Amino acid sequence: MKKTRKSNIYIIDACQSSRLALKDFLESELNCLILKESSCGIESLLDTKIFQADIILMDYQMLELFGLITVKQHLQIFPSLKIILIAMHTEDIFLKELIEVGFKGCICKTDIHKNLGNAISRVYKNQSFFPKKIKISTRTSSPIINLSK
Repeated sequence: MKKTRKSNIYIIDACQSSRLALKDFLESELNCLILKESSCGIESLLDTKIFQADIILMDYQMLELFGLITVKQHLQIFPSLKIILIAMHTEDIFLKELIEVGFKGCICKTDIHKNLGNAISRVYKNQSFFPKKIKISTRTSSPIINLSK
């Protein structure tokens, strides 16, 4: 039987209990290697280990640096990063914005056990993974995304 390579994962989430639960699930159920955990966007921007990750899992809302801004800054430095958004709720998230900013996928925290393995696999293969329940927006961008102008 062919042995598959472990995916190198970098986790960014302000909530320590969420990071620990996600790490445990990734290691025990999905056979992933956790390169590092970060509690905030600023910390991850200063960490060169993030560029060794196959996949970055990033919480949508962080206290000091919003997830959309963090992604834009990471992708300015290293455009080929593969980042999956992890959100508590997806009803206020707009697909067009996620794609414009550079996310390769999105998963709701309530669907992690059901969909995270598929999301990681698809994004690793340069495909996208977005749940059907995310709205397709007709607006061009949000005020959060335009902060860097």
